[in-house]
Amino acid sequence: MLFGDVSRPTDDDGRWWTYAQSLTKQPMKAMLTGPVTIVELVVSFATIFPAQHACRQIALAIRDEVADLEAAPPA
Repeated sequence: MLFGDVSRPTDDDGRWWTYAQSLTKQPMKAMLTGPVTIVELVVSFATIFPAQHACRQIALAIRDEVADLEAAPPA
């Protein structure tokens, strides 16, 4: 249930991406689920937030995740 601001306490995806990239010499692409898809899944359950606000909150968390993936050192 979504009832407050969305946060991203750790950079788990960046660590997993860095580890996976270290296992290959080929370039890898990180894929993230977009905010609209996430909101559609969350709104299908009970939610207190309006969908537009929830989408914006999730998009901000994804923006931080993308920044961390871009900053991850190449393997």
